[in-house]
Amino acid sequence: MKYEIPNNATVFHSRWDNFPELFFYNHNNYYLFGLTPDFIYVYDPELGKLYDDIRNGKIMFPAKDIKGSFNSSYVFIDNRYKTFERNLKYDKGTKLLFTGEECRVYELY
Repeated sequence: MKYEIPNNATVFHSRWDNFPELFFYNHNNYYLFGLTPDFIYVYDPELGKLYDDIRNGKIMFPAKDIKGSFNSSYVFIDNRYKTFERNLKYDKGTKLLFTGEECRVYELY
């Protein structure tokens, strides 16, 4: 993934516990949070709800919301989020950059 995403990009990731590995392998990017996602609810409850709705597949075409609300042009998604991935796959504002055994990386435009 390090070579797929430019330095200083913000990465939307599907689970907070992806952060340690993401940061370890690519500390040149920004991530939404590295600890519990509860902090996003304290910061902005509506943004926290939007994050949950996106990753739980409730937003059919999430690229616009991810770019606009989270300032992210890249999404790291692990295989546990099948509906979210399906929504990204069919969103015309996305491009699959990387496929691995346990994850995918999408670019949003």
